[in-house]
Amino acid sequence: MTTPITDEAFAASEGPSNVGVQHSGLTDSETLANAASNLLQISSVGVDDGNGGVAYSVTVSEFATDPSSPTGYAGVSTQVADLPTTAGPIDAAALDAAGDLFLKSGDSEYELSRDGPSSTGYSAPVAIAQFSQLNWHVAEPQVVSSAGNVFGAGIKLDGADAYFVYEIAKDANAVSGFAAPGVFTTSAVHSYSSNGLAIDGSDNLFALAYDFTQSVSSVEEYAKDDASATGYAATPTLLGSVDGFDNLIVDPAGDLFAWNTGGDVYEIAKDAASATGYAPRAIAFQNCASNFKR
Repeated sequence: MTTPITDEAFAASEGPSNVGVQHSGLTDSETLANAASNLLQISSVGVDDGNGGVAYSVTVSEFATDPSSPTGYAGVSTQVADLPTTAGPIDAAALDAAGDLFLKSGDSEYELSRDGPSSTGYSAPVAIAQFSQLNWHVAEPQVVSSAGNVFGAGIKLDGADAYFVYEIAKDANAVSGFAAPGVFTTSAVHSYSSNGLAIDGSDNLFALAYDFTQSVSSVEEYAKDDASATGYAATPTLLGSVDGFDNLIVDPAGDLFAWNTGGDVYEIAKDAASATGYAPRAIAFQNCASNFKR
């Protein structure tokens, strides 16, 4: 007989999580909304495997919109998928513009693609990447471009140019449809926050970076550049310094918001008159940002 792991034990083993609208680090469950406003609930449950270890099972369910319902949603969810027992909990979840769902579990990255003809509306989970062969520690949250390329942050354990942003890019020639995880940008002095990645509707990528040599946090933009081999500008644009901030989101208008657990919120708003196209400014949301959810 297996015994569920308590919330307290799970939290102690996994540390604090970061909950998100688009992506998140998960302890036991999270809900995401796709472009059709359907809600996807991802439940990750750890149980005693009987051998002193923990086994994890993952279930994905969907609550579809229903205009005839008082709540606007179907009263019963549809089970979309069950992932096999995994080596770890679901610690990152993200949706792309097409509604495809990406889940990171332990050393594996899975895709559940939107599949209209199926009874659930989604394909079976497909492992698209493995991190186990890489000497990396991969942080939890991820973001996905409109083309379905997955971005995340991590640390190289060999110490050389240790901090980086990685990409799992679409590759029509690969069996899984994706290339192996590769380093998108790397730095020996910049630490990229696991909560500090954002991508806007034009696929511009933003990274919150901490410079150890200057003790300064800043927001960098990697502008979309289709003429580049990577699809992005080779050199990032510094948009502004945001000392002490470790979370970053972007709204539909392309304005960026950074915040910390102390309740300070900073906006880096679109500004055509600025040389960078953005204008940083502090905004008066004091003492409420700790309740923000990514």
